[in-house]
Amino acid sequence: MPAQAQPCLTVQPNLEVLAYLDQAAASDICTLARFTTHITIADSQVQTFTLQRAAVYQALESGMTLADIEAFLRTHSRTDLPANVARTLVVNGLWEIPSPKSISGPARFLTEGWQLGVIFTASTGIPFTPTFGTGGDPLGTLSSDDWAYPNRLGGSGCQSLTNPGNSNNYIKTQCFSVPVAPSQAFFDANCDPFPPTLQPSDPTLPPVAAPGLQCFNLKGNAGRNILTGPGTTEVDFSVFKNNYIRKISENFNVQFRAEMFNVFNHANFAPPVTPDNTDIFDATGAPTGVAGLLNRTSTTAREIQFAIKVIF
Repeated sequence: MPAQAQPCLTVQPNLEVLAYLDQAAASDICTLARFTTHITIADSQVQTFTLQRAAVYQALESGMTLADIEAFLRTHSRTDLPANVARTLVVNGLWEIPSPKSISGPARFLTEGWQLGVIFTASTGIPFTPTFGTGGDPLGTLSSDDWAYPNRLGGSGCQSLTNPGNSNNYIKTQCFSVPVAPSQAFFDANCDPFPPTLQPSDPTLPPVAAPGLQCFNLKGNAGRNILTGPGTTEVDFSVFKNNYIRKISENFNVQFRAEMFNVFNHANFAPPVTPDNTDIFDATGAPTGVAGLLNRTSTTAREIQFAIKVIF
């Protein structure tokens, strides 16, 4: 009979019982839990642990040691948070336009009190994950996370994985592939030669074998959040006209304001839609053809507003 299930020890005050596991596996998983808590933050703790626990089960089933598992998680799970913006630059300025002191009367009223303002903002994009086969469960996990990681390739042009400025093909799809077994021996020992996602719906037809050494049930090496979405740049401009009415008080000011947001109407694209445009391959391993398509923006188009502000 299996040993009685034991809870893992609590390793963070705000993360109570991590999991209930068989005694035989508890030491390994608890050791892993202590490792994973270093890379989880706030509300992501439980979700991150769940994903990593699933990876551990797959790894243990393939005979990996705990050291192998921890090395695997360091590679695949230590990554940027989804909302991480690495660099942001904000430059602003305000210029009070001088007016001739020799002018008086209506001409003085029209020429004095003008101000020009500008705000320039630039930032890097947020991370996102390249995916493969969403909806088809290529790994056969039978979970709600029915997608997989592709393999990241090296070689010429793949030092970076995106094409900045290319809204039709933002992801360098040529730098990814369906996971491939490193050798025929590895394939024979670990890979499903007849992946379920390749099989015809008609049971009378012959089964379809995986092409080459493609191993659909092998976790790809691409990892989470290894791609960075497009950055943003925006210029906001404003024109103010201050009209001091000294008859009311020294500081009474009726200010006319014209403010223009994204004055150059620059399109700042959001990252590709997940999974529609992050799936590089479908569940059969065929290119989707729409990976890396940028079809939505992260900021609004040019907006102009007028206002009157009374200051006293």
